[in-house]
Amino acid sequence: MVMQSAADRKVIRFNCLLCGANCGMMATVEGERILKAAADPDHPDSGGYSCAKGRAIPELHHSPARLDRPRLGGRHVSWDVLLDDLAAKLKGLIADGGPDRVARYSGTGFIDAGSRFGSRGFFGGLGTRSLYGSLTLDVGPCLRAAELVTGFASYHPFWSPDDPASKLAIFVGVNPMVSGGYTGSPGANWTHRLREFRRRGGELWVVDPRRTNAARQADRHLSVRPGADVFLFAWIVRELLREGFDAGELAGACDPNDVERLRRAVAPFELGPVAKRTGLAEKDLLALLGSIRRSRRFSIIPGTGVSFAASGVLTYWLIWAAMIVSGSLDREGGMRFFAPGLAALDGARLEGHAPQEGAFGPGPASRPDLAGVFGERPSAALVDEIEAGEVRALMIMGGNPLTAAPDPDRLRAAFAKLYVLAVFDSFDNELTELATHVVPCSWITERDDFRYMPSLGVARAYLSPALVPLSAERRHAWWVFDQLGRRLGVDIFEGADADGVDDETVIRRIARASCDYADTVIEAGPVGVDVPFRYGWFHEKALPEGRWRLAPPVLADRLSEVWSEPGGGPKLASGRILESVNSAHYAKAEEGPPPIHVGADVARDHAIDAGDRIRVGTSSGWVEGLA
Repeated sequence: MVMQSAADRKVIRFNCLLCGANCGMMATVEGERILKAAADPDHPDSGGYSCAKGRAIPELHHSPARLDRPRLGGRHVSWDVLLDDLAAKLKGLIADGGPDRVARYSGTGFIDAGSRFGSRGFFGGLGTRSLYGSLTLDVGPCLRAAELVTGFASYHPFWSPDDPASKLAIFVGVNPMVSGGYTGSPGANWTHRLREFRRRGGELWVVDPRRTNAARQADRHLSVRPGADVFLFAWIVRELLREGFDAGELAGACDPNDVERLRRAVAPFELGPVAKRTGLAEKDLLALLGSIRRSRRFSIIPGTGVSFAASGVLTYWLIWAAMIVSGSLDREGGMRFFAPGLAALDGARLEGHAPQEGAFGPGPASRPDLAGVFGERPSAALVDEIEAGEVRALMIMGGNPLTAAPDPDRLRAAFAKLYVLAVFDSFDNELTELATHVVPCSWITERDDFRYMPSLGVARAYLSPALVPLSAERRHAWWVFDQLGRRLGVDIFEGADADGVDDETVIRRIARASCDYADTVIEAGPVGVDVPFRYGWFHEKALPEGRWRLAPPVLADRLSEVWSEPGGGPKLASGRILESVNSAHYAKAEEGPPPIHVGADVARDHAIDAGDRIRVGTSSGWVEGLA
């Protein structure tokens, strides 16, 4: 959508799609140069907010690190040479050992509609099960808990701070001012939205070991011991089952056997021991419980601080349980679910629920003990598969497992043994230096994108335009997969004519195939439209047999094991920085060693002063920085 033009200069509205916030932006473009990117003051969601990542888009687009030409074995080659060689090598591996010899690793750098479409069609056509990505590194516990409770890994409740019926929100290990939200709470301009939520009487609690931006805005901050959230929410569920539960929800949307199993599982979690394990004062725990009971319905918004804990899947389950027993899900005053389309709100019930025990697929050959989630295998198993010779080709799209997965030194050595390491990216990085095949792809500035993810709680749908045409020898990822597919007998367009189509046509085709109000979104462009919802539809159309799976035995049976595990000792807690999204760094950070934030008690016990250079390690590796 072009706002104005004068001579060769124009201002284009678009969305910064570097994270889940999808902030509205305005780019000043002259010819093929992007001169400036600034926040769109009239955008209905971000309202004039942008972060350093979005404002750095022009500098990044014109960076000398941009990939311009295909490379094979470190040499610049033509596209035909690169694709012919890559296809021939993949064909030989598949003929020799089957499609699982070819693996994919995908990250958040390539979550645009075209890349997802091309990847899904290509790897689905190959028939490989060796699918890996950042999902199992940062949201695996979140997906598994959702699947076990609702039958769907992909549906997550969403909290809107703008909802006048919402009175109480509890953040757990999430800092949306830096992350742009998380699964179930993506959005922009959180500082303003939380300030407005509290101004109209909303109450905000933050449960986090760190005093984050969100904690500084909260009514109350509980500095819980890292990894101890599981004890806190087991106690909250225990107390709500005694007083504060929604009798109608338990009777009408829960199995009585599940309710009883849940009561037994949380019975040992009494106030005194829980206070000791969490490091929180009893009076603070009781104050939080009092707020929950007074509000009756509330919202709990967890984040990666929960996912990265050893007991993360249990904490997610207990958060679901707390909101279910209080009637806070799919009800006014609590959290809402977005529908996959207009037809889902009043149409037939959704199908495809996972079985009671979850959709555990077979683990990879070298690690059969590690089952997958959401159609992917655990990324922690990738290095084992390469070392065992089960994976001989790896195609990496928009992510960097060397900075995201455990044991990077071992993984780097494993990469060197691969027959094929094909890296699809927009920028040179440490992976492209190791790659056998470098595939230069378009970046967000050069491609249209249809952003539509209602099941993950993304509240608006957008069509964001390219700012400038493709330049140098870069290509769209969907084009690359189409060309590779043709060489390998895989038709990603399923018989549709793919010759001569441009990116705009492909993205609109994808939009109309995935959304039953796509034309409305296309018309709205980067301003976007609200994703539809109505309270109650999830109960009516999505829950298996109309009931929550409140107490999955696979989780309830594990709770006593966690209670008996020893506590104490220093713990690591995750955090995000505004300049980065997962393993991708989009804006300049400060030079020098990274800061390592150390709790006062740990600093005292180890005689650490601010500014000391320290080394912190676990069995997975070490990091050095400044305290």
